[in-house]
Amino acid sequence: MKTREEALAFGLTFENTYKEAPFHDANWQLIRVKPRKKAFLWTYEKNGHVCLNLKCDPDTPTKRIYEAVKRIPKGKVATYAQVAKMAGNPKMCRAVGNALHKNPDFENIPCYRVVNSKGELAGEYAFGGAWAHKELLEADGIEVINGKVDLSKYAVEI
Repeated sequence: MKTREEALAFGLTFENTYKEAPFHDANWQLIRVKPRKKAFLWTYEKNGHVCLNLKCDPDTPTKRIYEAVKRIPKGKVATYAQVAKMAGNPKMCRAVGNALHKNPDFENIPCYRVVNSKGELAGEYAFGGAWAHKELLEADGIEVINGKVDLSKYAVEI
């Protein structure tokens, strides 16, 4: 691609996308994704250069996180950093926590198998309380002692 028109045309090849000039300035054009209206591609020209800001599908990181968590086998745990690495980006530990907090499918996405880097369980707000997290892990055959899991014994290998 060499022109902004080519970039915009490429953006429109993706499903559920449309072009918009939200600032009533033709210099700023973007491609949004329906129905949530998330920006996918921003384009503008500055000092004779075409500038692009390209975003991935807004759901992709979360989907990758959920798929990674699904791969944690029964009897094992993973840390937030391990899940981030399994999902393809070791720097998105915070995104892992956010995604798991919004888990839409608790039965098929076993977010209780994720612990912090010290093996500690989630705080009181998660799973209905720290005791619930402990019970879920113990039902998987994971020993919890003083609110912690022994990562040398139970951590998934990546």
